[in-house]
Amino acid sequence: MIASTISIFEQASRVFPVEHDPDTGARLLYANPLNPSSLPGATGTGLWSTPYHQNTCFTSDRTRILLRYSEPPSGANPTGIHTNVLLNLITGQIEPFNFTGHVYELSPRHPIAVTFEHREPAIPAVTLRDIDANRPLASFSLPGWNLWAAHLLADGQRALIGHYQGTYYHERCHSRFDLLNPDGTTEQVLDVDGCFCNHIQGCPADPDLYSYNRWPTPPSRREVVNHIRDVRGTFDIELPQRPGTVRPGPLWGGQRDHYLWTPDGNRIASYFSPVTTTSRDHFDFGWWVSALDWRTGEDFAAPYPPDRWTGHFGVSPDSRFLFACGRKSFPFCYTIDIQELRNGWNERIICTCPPSEVSRENHGPFHMPFFLPDQSGVVFTAGWPGSRKGIYLVELPADLRPRTSTEGTAS
Repeated sequence: MIASTISIFEQASRVFPVEHDPDTGARLLYANPLNPSSLPGATGTGLWSTPYHQNTCFTSDRTRILLRYSEPPSGANPTGIHTNVLLNLITGQIEPFNFTGHVYELSPRHPIAVTFEHREPAIPAVTLRDIDANRPLASFSLPGWNLWAAHLLADGQRALIGHYQGTYYHERCHSRFDLLNPDGTTEQVLDVDGCFCNHIQGCPADPDLYSYNRWPTPPSRREVVNHIRDVRGTFDIELPQRPGTVRPGPLWGGQRDHYLWTPDGNRIASYFSPVTTTSRDHFDFGWWVSALDWRTGEDFAAPYPPDRWTGHFGVSPDSRFLFACGRKSFPFCYTIDIQELRNGWNERIICTCPPSEVSRENHGPFHMPFFLPDQSGVVFTAGWPGSRKGIYLVELPADLRPRTSTEGTAS
């Protein structure tokens, strides 16, 4: 007897309510936790949401996802609720963490979480924590510095931690990165005065390679802020752009700074703005989508048609597709074929997106889509501020899944 894999989406569809899209026929699950009352103090009026798109959020067993829950202040909770939990996609149940602290991201390879925990007043410590054994593995803090973020490298065990001094984007800053190993050893791997460095992302194909943004401070015109660097510091380059490539304009925050690696490690997928504008309406910024080869500068890029851009997208595990959500005249969830971007814009509608009010000032909430680890579907946040706000899962058509995947049972 040989049993083939049952997809993650198929298993989730057995516990969460299922709808069928009237136009595409795609199955859409409303995947808010089935046991929200197990979260202390929650009234159910808040928003369940996926994490920031650069934060790895699936456990190494591929069945649980890190979610945020936020609830505004009320009589019962004068300060509101801001917490995170694991949602088991197979059972529909949430699993609260058994420690105090903020869970920032999860390792896709090991039962390890990156957490922010206060071991001293007002000094946050970044901790690598074994979430199965509920014990800290290693911790690092830096008194006198502001913690920005911490991200795992591709080995899923070592974390790069970003600290800074100064007021970022406004005055001269000093930035540093430190490498935290699970055995507790640390090493400073970057020290830059005069820049604010953020958005660390490990290259998925090389555990010693990472990217980051390097903003000049005080602010000055910089066409490229994204850098590629190795942990030894022997290699550090600006993201190259071939001659003739459409380039970011002077808009602060439009320089390919919100990005993801493709999982094969070949390209940096991002969006950028080539326009000059004083508008604060992010939908006026003339965004382009880009998948740029960091080794050669070859860029597959195209302008977003109206109402396709709503911010962050997801990248498929097989590096073939982007997934995003539109708005207003284009209220759909859709995919973009990365290779086909060489020929211009392309899109494939997957389903209608539950109505969501996306802020013109880009303040959030955000859709923050993530492909399921087996690429059988995509999980995203939608429906705010309505009564059916929160977590959704949409099934992907068979031809958008990895070509080697199977589903069902066989004997």
